[in-house]
Amino acid sequence: MVSPFRYSRLVFTMGLGVLGLGDRPDALTLTGAAIILAAGLYSFFRERRIAAHLARAAAPGGPV
Repeated sequence: MVSPFRYSRLVFTMGLGVLGLGDRPDALTLTGAAIILAAGLYSFFRERRIAAHLARAAAPGGPV
């Protein structure tokens, strides 16, 4: 549960930089942030799918 807070920090610090400091992120910064967020979402959904599969396998009468 720690990871979503790390990713939200990325968004909030970018917003703080834009609003508070007048700093505009360039295309490479935005691309890097998108890659980081996409990798985090991929990991999150993959782990959920694996956990669901393991839970079904461990259930009585579940697949072996």
